[in-house]
Amino acid sequence: MLRLISNYYLLLILAPLPLVWFAFHHYSTLGHLEELEEKMQRVHVRKEEAQQSQKQQHALLSCLKEADPYYIDKHLETQRFLESEIKKLETLLSETYTDESIQNRLVFLKEGNNRLLFAEEKMRTKDKMREVIEKQQHPIEVHEEDLKKLLSLIEGVTIWPYGPKEGRPQLFIQDLHLTRKQTAGRDPVFTLSMQLIKRESSQGAGP
Repeated sequence: MLRLISNYYLLLILAPLPLVWFAFHHYSTLGHLEELEEKMQRVHVRKEEAQQSQKQQHALLSCLKEADPYYIDKHLETQRFLESEIKKLETLLSETYTDESIQNRLVFLKEGNNRLLFAEEKMRTKDKMREVIEKQQHPIEVHEEDLKKLLSLIEGVTIWPYGPKEGRPQLFIQDLHLTRKQTAGRDPVFTLSMQLIKRESSQGAGP
């Protein structure tokens, strides 16, 4: 009789064990599935990011293939600055007999000494892209309107009333020094020196 009672209590104790094991196995499986799902989601996100990066790179390379290798020569190095001062000096010179200081200033502003001139340095090619450092060879003098125009041409954005030009390669200002000069005129004049990074397609790029 005691043995039967003992077996009965043993059965009562052991009876819930299958349920406990099933519950443990079930929650363990659920946890594993959730972890697996999170891993799949991370893989999916990485895949989408990689695809997006490839699309952006492809779009950039396609755009750079259309870039003009002589963009800087055509649109930056041909700019003439301080036009308002040039007009004033020309007017003053026409109203006076001779003034050597005015003549020298006009020569500086009009005949190339105050023009942008860049030289290519440290060229490298990677992933079908050519990157060149464009270093300004000497400082120039500009006013606020000149700065707006230059930033529009370099950054490829509209700064009213100036807008970007077609055929622009990818340009970044790597270094820039801007110093205001002490002048008697109303319009402030700045001394400008900068260094650019130019990126263009290495396929069909200019020399």
